[in-house]
Amino acid sequence: MKIEILRVLGTRAQHPAVLAIVDGFTIRWSPRDDWSCTCDELQFPTCPHIPAVENVIAPRILGGTK
Repeated sequence: MKIEILRVLGTRAQHPAVLAIVDGFTIRWSPRDDWSCTCDELQFPTCPHIPAVENVIAPRILGGTK
């Protein structure tokens, strides 16, 4: 998978967000809306793009501790 991280603003930012492109699909994260992907859910019943981005983002950026 080709992952392009466009924007990462951690939970300490005024408007925390993650924006990435994975294989041409847009992945977004915000604390209020959680993760979303523009891939076709019928094609990918379990979206592989969101876990790919989660694996390259440090958990403390998303508010987790590790």
